[in-house]
Amino acid sequence: MKELQARLGLTTGHMARYLGVPVFTLRHWLGGTREPGAATWRLVEVFEMIEKQAPELHARLVADACADPIELPAWLSL
Repeated sequence: MKELQARLGLTTGHMARYLGVPVFTLRHWLGGTREPGAATWRLVEVFEMIEKQAPELHARLVADACADPIELPAWLSL
């Protein structure tokens, strides 16, 4: 998961949006305290197929994940 995030150049918030999961969940995966389930790994495989076979479409998926600013809950704001 870390390698995918680095390759795509996504922040943790944008990577979470790309995968459709909460940031909290992604942080657990990246930190090694939890593992993504089979459905998440399958989604990653599908995204990788799209990236290879339809790069323009994949670029749009990544851009959409980065489009809007990530709003943090008030309790996370500094």
